[in-house]
Order: sequence, then structure tokens, then C-alpha cells
Amino acid sequence: SHLLLGNGFNCSLGVYTTYSKIFERMKEFSPDYKLIEEDFKNANSDIELVIGTLQNSMNGNNPFMKFLNNFIQNKIKADFMKAAISIVTDNIKEIYQEKNEEIYLLFQKFDNYFTINYDPLLYLLLMKLKVY
Repeated sequence: SHLLLGNGFNCSLGVYTTYSKIFERMKEFSPDYKLIEEDFKNANSDIELVIGTLQNSMNGNNPFMKFLNNFIQNKIKADFMKAAISIVTDNIKEIYQEKNEEIYLLFQKFDNYFTINYDPLLYLLLMKLKVY
């Protein structure tokens, strides 16, 4: 039996990992993101669209430009993951023990766990509850 979870799972536990929340945390870690804040808002908080816009603005066959383009994309993606993990780590402590017990009972009924998002909350809970 398989369990597929989406971002609604996080929200039901009070852990909000929306693009907007993650971008706010990214700005806390690196204030340089404030320079593209307007672009982020214009992209309806779609970080992948912002990365694509940055990539398109750095066209060129110069090897240095290709390196810089890849480096910036990977840096943004790493910062995104770091921010998402930070939000989850900060909030996992606030999930009440009784909710953890209910989650444990739910997770025990399944053999495999999948998420449609990059979801560090699911992985941290699975490790904490040791149901994998």
C-alpha cells in the first residue's frame, strides 16, 4: 500500500512551505534576493519561472557565461532547499505529540511514501517516527 502526500499535508499540521514563505526565508539567509523580489511577485511566486527568466537573460556561448548561468541556477535551487528545510525544522517542534501519534498510526498502514513536492517535513517525520 502506498501513501501520496501533497503540500496540504504540511498545511494541515501548520507548516507552511509555500513558494512565498520559502522565498521570504531565502531573503533572510541572503538579502541579495531582495533585488529580484519584484520579479518573484510578478511571476506569481513561481521560483522556477524566475530561474528561467534569469537563464534567458544570460544567453551566450561564452564558456564563462554558461558556467555563471549554471552556477546561479544551482545556487538558487540550493538556497530554495535550504530555506524549505529551515522552515520545516523550525516548525516540526511545534507539532503536538498527539498529532505525531495520529500521524504514526496513519503511516503504519502504508509500505511506501511519496510526495508530489520537495517535502522535507514528510522525510523528517518518517525519520522521527521510524515507520520506513
